[in-house]
Amino acid sequence: MSEKHTVLLVATILADLIVVVGFSVFVFFAVRALNAKVAKTPVPEAPDSSLPVLYIAAVLVWPAALALGMARLGKPETVRSGRVMLLIAIGHFTLAVVLAVALVTVGAVYAPPELVNLLP
Repeated sequence: MSEKHTVLLVATILADLIVVVGFSVFVFFAVRALNAKVAKTPVPEAPDSSLPVLYIAAVLVWPAALALGMARLGKPETVRSGRVMLLIAIGHFTLAVVLAVALVTVGAVYAPPELVNLLP
């Protein structure tokens, strides 16, 4: 392994750590805010027969999870299901961050010599 490749790996690991720590802070405060919103809502969840379909849509498509979660979070009678949908959206984002970090790290580990030689 060349010195340039070592520098690339160290830079990649530092970038990965910055992304993971930053995203973890976002998730911590987002979940905390969602739980606080639900805790101060005294109204019980209203029965909704379409809730399973909405959950399936949220799991399959992240914009649906985000839009439905934000819309349902605004009403006291649907705030709990809104929190669940936003947690599903956060799960989508977490998966995207983990996959991005993994792809970048694998790309740095198995970087072709032609790419490594381009580094200053």
